[in-house]
Amino acid sequence: MKNNLKRLGIFTLTGMMMVASCGRYIYADDSDTSEETTTEVSGDGKEEVVYIKMDAGGNVSSINVVNIWGEGDIVDYGDYTAVKMLTSTTPITYEDGTVTFTSESSRIYYQGTMDPTTEIPWNISIRYYMDGKEYSADEIAGMSGDLTIKFKVTQNMSYDKDFYDNYALQASFTLDTEKCSNIVAQDATIADVGSDKQLTYTILPGKGIDTEITATVTDFEMDSVSINGIQLSLNVEIDDEELMDQVTDIMDAVAELRDGSYDLGDGVTELSDGTAELLDGGNDLYSGVESLDEGVSSLQSGMATMQSGLNSLNSKSSELTSGSAQIKNALNEINTALSSMQVSVDTISGLSSNSSILASSITNLSDGVASLSDAISYSAYTAKLSENGIDASQISTLSQSDAALAESLSTLAEADNLTDEQKALISQASSALSNSGSMISGTDAVISGYLTGVNSNVQTLASNLSELNTNYTQFNEAIQTNISSLTAMVSQLSTLQSSIATLANEYATLDSGINDYTSGVAQLVSGYSELVSGVSQLSSGTKELLEGSSDLNSGIAELYDGVAELCDGTNELIDGTDEFYDQTETMDSDVQDEIDDMIASITGDDFEVVSFVSDKNENVDSVQFVITTEAIEMPEVEEAVIEDTTTTSLWQRLLDLFN
Repeated sequence: MKNNLKRLGIFTLTGMMMVASCGRYIYADDSDTSEETTTEVSGDGKEEVVYIKMDAGGNVSSINVVNIWGEGDIVDYGDYTAVKMLTSTTPITYEDGTVTFTSESSRIYYQGTMDPTTEIPWNISIRYYMDGKEYSADEIAGMSGDLTIKFKVTQNMSYDKDFYDNYALQASFTLDTEKCSNIVAQDATIADVGSDKQLTYTILPGKGIDTEITATVTDFEMDSVSINGIQLSLNVEIDDEELMDQVTDIMDAVAELRDGSYDLGDGVTELSDGTAELLDGGNDLYSGVESLDEGVSSLQSGMATMQSGLNSLNSKSSELTSGSAQIKNALNEINTALSSMQVSVDTISGLSSNSSILASSITNLSDGVASLSDAISYSAYTAKLSENGIDASQISTLSQSDAALAESLSTLAEADNLTDEQKALISQASSALSNSGSMISGTDAVISGYLTGVNSNVQTLASNLSELNTNYTQFNEAIQTNISSLTAMVSQLSTLQSSIATLANEYATLDSGINDYTSGVAQLVSGYSELVSGVSQLSSGTKELLEGSSDLNSGIAELYDGVAELCDGTNELIDGTDEFYDQTETMDSDVQDEIDDMIASITGDDFEVVSFVSDKNENVDSVQFVITTEAIEMPEVEEAVIEDTTTTSLWQRLLDLFN
């Protein structure tokens, strides 16, 4: 089917609904008041105009159907509670749902009243709110404030005929601008009708509405809401060539979208792989920076420890230089002392020989003094004299012997190998013998006393000499025993002296080096402080680097998660585009079918008009719906009747009667 019209506007539908009636008919309501209006007459069948009255909230209060027929014997069907002729006095009969009468006119109207509980095609709801609170129509009349009217039309699922899907509705609200301002109705066409605002809603077949009207009101009142329903039977042609070209473009775009989604999937997969590598690299970077930070921290700690050690070492530099100077002085003194020592092997040999001689002499002296101790006593003296036939009284000649003995002792006292104590003893003995000559010439008592004293001294001398002999014998044995060591020591003494001299000279160089070393330590401590400060800054930098690498790693992880979600989303996109492609593969034919269906619904080609009142009515040309609600009005205030007490004449009464 080739269609030849580009678009159909809502305003066209509205205009068509407004001029849908072209004939004349009479409508009588429940009060038998009549109203003249127009309607189109077509065909030989009957026409139905369904008048539905509702309260202001949308609840049905009455249903009257005006049936329009032509000339002839009429048999009509309907579930009525009452019927009556509207434009003729022709008798009409109604029995068991069947209406019969004979029409002699080309157009005859009769009305059938239906039960108000009869189902209609639409559920219509009108609700009223003032300042956000809901009120009934009776309650809201005369109120002031912020008004909201909620208007809703849906399909009545309890009704089984196809009026909802094939009939359009036009609803009109009229608001008095003297009582209503700031009127907002987004889904309506707003027109000025005198001092009123008329809000018109056009509801296409198969479509409901759920909208609202807002306004600021004073002493709120509103005229009846009118809703007209007609079948849109439009003889139009629609040009869908451009639309189908666009559909073809859409189908081509969907194919490109599917191909692009595959390419995007490949790219996202590569991105995911790259992000995974980036994540691994980020983890490695973080681990490396973490190790670097730990190393720098350890270095910083070690540097601090080393600095403490250097400070301690530097604080000991003065002690080191002072001690080194003392060692150098001591070595110089030792070298000087060794240089002044003159000891030879011959001296050691002479010492051995002289010591032996002295030991022998002391032994002999000790033995002699021991013998002398026995011999020197007064009794021994007298006995000896007596043995030799000498009278003790005649021993004066002994003084000469004493002098000779004293001289011998003097000679002995001059020996070099005697100690001072021994020399003193020998000198004492010599003195004693020197004095003995004079003593001999003394009295016997003096000689006796003297000899007794000498004997005592000699015994003391003998005891001392015996002890000296013992000690010196041991000393001599020690000398003889260690003489070889002394000889070797003397031979090594020159080597020691040379070594000490060399050590003293070399230590002077060492001492100079120690001074240079301590000066270097001081400089090292000064420079090391700067190095520690630099390492501290390095540590701070590695902390920032570690924090930055952590943030980078977290960002990479978030990027990886995002890419993973992107990958999942891309897979879903691929699945969706595949499904989209599959579903749009026959889009051109589907759209063409939908266009045909839409055109059929608008033009009414597919809808066979049926009777609203009875399925038995087969010859029906048209059915229209006219729905009105009660107006919202403030209750009228009854005025008090003032009784006229004045007296009127008979003539005045006759005039009032005719007037």
